[in-house]
Order: sequence, then structure tokens, then C-alpha cells
Amino acid sequence: MRVAIIGGGAAGMMCATTINELNPEAEVFLIEKNESLGKKVIISGGGRCNVTTGIEDLKILLKKYPRGEKFLISAMHRFSPSAVYAWFEDHGVPLKCEEDLRVFPRSDQGKDVVGAFEKIFAHHKTKVLLKHIVKGIEQKNNEFIITIKDQPPLVADQVVLALGGQAYRHTGSTGDGYTLAESLGHHTTPLAASLNSFITEEKWPRAIAGLSFIKATIIAEGSKHFSFTGAFLFTHLGISGPAVFALSSLVAFEEYSPKKPLKIFIDLIPDISPEKFVTDLKQFMQENP
Repeated sequence: MRVAIIGGGAAGMMCATTINELNPEAEVFLIEKNESLGKKVIISGGGRCNVTTGIEDLKILLKKYPRGEKFLISAMHRFSPSAVYAWFEDHGVPLKCEEDLRVFPRSDQGKDVVGAFEKIFAHHKTKVLLKHIVKGIEQKNNEFIITIKDQPPLVADQVVLALGGQAYRHTGSTGDGYTLAESLGHHTTPLAASLNSFITEEKWPRAIAGLSFIKATIIAEGSKHFSFTGAFLFTHLGISGPAVFALSSLVAFEEYSPKKPLKIFIDLIPDISPEKFVTDLKQFMQENP
């Protein structure tokens, strides 16, 4: 059996590895348009690559996915965070769980994650095709004919589309997967930005860019009240951090734009009520005139 996996990111690499390990007789082609695998994997988590979460209770974890909870139930039960943790350790990537329950390689190097996959591909003789741009896929009888720019067509028995979305387009995620999927008769749902930072209308955040907070509550006022509490920081363009990423997922389908900006409120001391803050501030001013 010949399997062609289009996209050498996290999903594509894990897919190729799984096929290699479960069906060693399969001939696996991993096709990537970039000059190397896992470009986005390497830069995720500030270059450290947060591979999974330390939250082991799936009911609690799934609540962290306000839009994808039902969709993820099956996947999370089949390959839970603890199973992901064990898998990477078994494949030569020692991990650590930090206080905020994000899990990173102990080396703090995202390239070690990609390196583990590359060793697996070398061992199984996976055919990794770099700088190969897929232009089209045609199904004929029981085969797929894959058209590749400046290369002869590739014929496969099975094709996996693992091309990601459109975020971080400079890493190669340019939305090609949607066009290829539609050409094979699939339908795509409406798209919306998610897990993103926010560019603020105000310019003052750039003056304190880099200032971070371990815990802040970010509130957005749209068609309803949205909020999330977590790590947060100011950037040269606005605000970012885990709390902002989570909030962006909640408001993904809200209508906002530069002409109609989303109203965001930031509580930098969420564990203290406004009344207590005023009391403490007055006391501090009295003690330190």
C-alpha cells in the first residue's frame, strides 16, 4: 500500500509515524512544501514547543475548548494528554510539566520534537519529499494521482490531507488544504481567526511591550460576555499570551473589525475585588505619604 501524506507539520508527521509503526509494510510518502519539516512546530510555544497539557481529567480539559469540545471527545479519549506525554518520552523526547500545566521538552527546544520524528522516518525509510508543492489531486478508479510542481506525478492508494489552516502563513500554512479538499468533493465550514493575539486601536501598549502578568482576566464585550483568566502580556501591536489566545477562540465568530473594534477589558489583579483594591491603595497611601 502506498500512502501519500500532504503536509509535514505536526499532524502530518504524527500520521506518517503512526502508519509506519502500525503497518511497517506500507510505503509512506510525506510531502512538504517547505525546505524542512515542522516549521510551525519549532516556533510554537516561543520556540519551546508545548506538546500537550498536564490536565489529565478530560472533562476539565474539554471545557478549555469552548468551540470544539464535542468534536474532540473521541480524539481525546483515544490519545489522551497522558498518552501523548508517554509517547514522546518513549520516542526519546524527555518532557516536563510546568506550573501552568503546559508540557515542554526538558531541553526547551522545539527542534527536538521534530528531530524525534526525523529519526523515526529514517528508521522506517519514510520517503520525505521536501520543497514539493502539490498543485492538484485526481482520483481515478482506486488510485490518487498527485500533481506536484516541477516534478512527475505521484500515484498513491491512499491520501491524507494534513495541510493545516491559514495561520502563520509565512510558515507555509496558506490554506491550500481547503482547495485540495474541495476538489475531492469535501465541503469546508466557515473560517474564523482563532488562537491569535489582538492588535489594539490604542497605541500605548507598545510603550510597555514585553510587560507580562502571570494571571490576568481578559474580558470581551460582544454579542455576550466573554472572559478568560491566564497568563498575559503587552506587545508592540497590542496584547497576547495564553489568556488572549483562549479569548480569541471564544470570540472567533463575533463581528469585529478596525472600523468596529471589539471592546476588551483587562483585570490585572483578578483575585482582588475593586473594593479591596481601593481599600488597600488608600492604606498604602496613608502609610507611604
